[in-house]
Amino acid sequence: NKVRFGPATAGTLAGRIAGRVVKEKGETPYSGLIVEVYQGGEGVGSVPTDAEGQYQLLLLAGEYTLKPTT
Repeated sequence: NKVRFGPATAGTLAGRIAGRVVKEKGETPYSGLIVEVYQGGEGVGSVPTDAEGQYQLLLLAGEYTLKPTT
């Protein structure tokens, strides 16, 4: 999934991404999954999902790609 934020003053937070990851074909939360964040093909961070499969990121202005990994 690509997400774009902007414009923002250099060095300031531009937005928040929050989501929930569930297991295939169901509503069972996927806890402990790592959501990796890429910008321009380069890894810029990651965050784990909580017990409810939820995650939250605060990011600077720009375009990002999110990839869940096990």
